Amino acid sequence: MFVHSILYFLFRQFARWRQPRLAAWLLYLISRRLPVGAAQTRKARYRALVMSRAGFFEDIEESFREAEDFEVVVWPSFALKAFSSAILSPSLDHNFYLTSDPKIEATKRAYRDFLAQVWTHLSRLMPIDIVLTGNFSYCAEREFAAVLEAAGTPFVAIHKENVRPPNRVGYWHRLYKERRGPFTGRTVLVYNDIERNLQIESVVAEPERIVITGMPRLDRVHRWRRQHAGPSRERTSPQVLFFAFARHEKLTGIQRKAYAGIEGNMEAMDGDWGKLGWNDLGQGSHRAMVELARRRPDITVVIKTKGQHRKKDDILLMLKSAAETLPENVKVVAGGDPFPLMTQSRAVIGFNTTGLLEAIAAGKPVIVPWFGEAQDSAMRGHIIDLGDAVTYAQSEEELIRLVTDLVDNPRDVPSELTGSVSRVLRYWVGNDDCAAGQRVHNAIRDAVAPNLARAV
Repeated sequence: MFVHSILYFLFRQFARWRQPRLAAWLLYLISRRLPVGAAQTRKARYRALVMSRAGFFEDIEESFREAEDFEVVVWPSFALKAFSSAILSPSLDHNFYLTSDPKIEATKRAYRDFLAQVWTHLSRLMPIDIVLTGNFSYCAEREFAAVLEAAGTPFVAIHKENVRPPNRVGYWHRLYKERRGPFTGRTVLVYNDIERNLQIESVVAEPERIVITGMPRLDRVHRWRRQHAGPSRERTSPQVLFFAFARHEKLTGIQRKAYAGIEGNMEAMDGDWGKLGWNDLGQGSHRAMVELARRRPDITVVIKTKGQHRKKDDILLMLKSAAETLPENVKVVAGGDPFPLMTQSRAVIGFNTTGLLEAIAAGKPVIVPWFGEAQDSAMRGHIIDLGDAVTYAQSEEELIRLVTDLVDNPRDVPSELTGSVSRVLRYWVGNDDCAAGQRVHNAIRDAVAPNLARAV
């Protein structure tokens, strides 16, 4: 953390002092090579640059796992954030980038000019063939995409946010079209038809520039399931994984960055959006997990939260209301990759999270709390429908009972998935075949060398 702070400070100062050569040298010095595929042992034909981000990084590792033609170089994601914080208007963020204010537009031009100079110096130190990111609209990367494309370097977004309940599509359409604006890079790779259609209708990019590949990091889950098919009692301890969720998960308001000056970092939306919440469902689900741990001290209850402070704080409040002091067998884990926790658990519990799709791909039994607001038909359009690929608990007590039964009678891990599970995975994350990583790799190679990619 100390090194992170020092580097952030230096990057920010170099941008403030308009020292692109120093910024490029520091980026070169801290760049590291990702040990993936055969490229780690011999000279590769192409070099890809990626930013280190949770979720996206796992997608990258999977997409280049066996790539013999690419070397992958990693930058810390905070480098461009530091540059942008010194030059861009503080009013800009992911969800507020389109503006006609001349003063704000001037900061974009200044930032773009600085990045162009940094890229010129860096390209001499370390030639890059393609740059990859995890979302088409990261604020600090918007001008970077334009700079790279002007220099002839493809900028490709492997868009990792794709799971949209029906009533959230309109929300994102508004954000994309009115707040975020068009993608200035080369190609956007998405998981499913929902996201592709949303981006086309929001004029993010032309249809031919938005390609469906599926979720690459799900490939590792499919492989794990096939390799560990069979009885799970001997391979797992009495542990369950609960994906904690905030009371306004995937519902209200427009999230803003702290430096945008919006109270609570949430901008109110028109209409009824601000009145919606999973208050009863959230309180009841977290209360049930604590009660499960209290009744069964032999069961380890892992509560996984996201790293975002706003959501984590709300989750901790719900846990505190359930018990002033949590039982010793409750383990709260913030941030990080949930995959190892998932494979070590006998059951996975959660609501409206991509983690549940990973769990069913792993052949793990999944339980979804289905009481409180989930019983309101008006709220169904805000829920990710997983059909009969999961089990639904109609009350707190049933949730405890279902989880306890799965711990005491663990299910075998199947080698192959049922048709209903495959359909759910295909619909939401475009990967029921363990081939999304290869599809992403092909699309990346096509962006670098289209003639070669089509010939293979």
